[in-house]
Amino acid sequence: MQTRLTLLVLLALGFAALPAPPALAAWAVAIAPGGNPIVGRAYDTRSKARREVLAQCDGIYGEGTCELLGSGSGGCVALANNAELARGGTRWGYGKGRTRQKAEDAALAACDALEAGVCGGVHSFCGR
Repeated sequence: MQTRLTLLVLLALGFAALPAPPALAAWAVAIAPGGNPIVGRAYDTRSKARREVLAQCDGIYGEGTCELLGSGSGGCVALANNAELARGGTRWGYGKGRTRQKAEDAALAACDALEAGVCGGVHSFCGR
């Protein structure tokens, strides 16, 4: 009985020493000229998020046409588009911040800087 208890304790200690599984909080955003942003989230590493999002974007818009807007693990990300989107335009502002509000403010400011019409249509998410 003592041997079984010792074995169970050793197994429990062994599992406790294993590294925690990845948080799946890494994200990336890519876009092609004239296209819509491609957002990928819940990856285990930033490099995997970047690779996967660029591959998805290139698959939609053509090889080598997409650029990475940003990537991270945690924080908040926002995208804002201009009013011309309803008429077929696809101009997007991108922002990130520690809070959803800061990310959305940054995206709206980036969109306004494009001088392509009134910005709105904010889409955002937060990691971790």
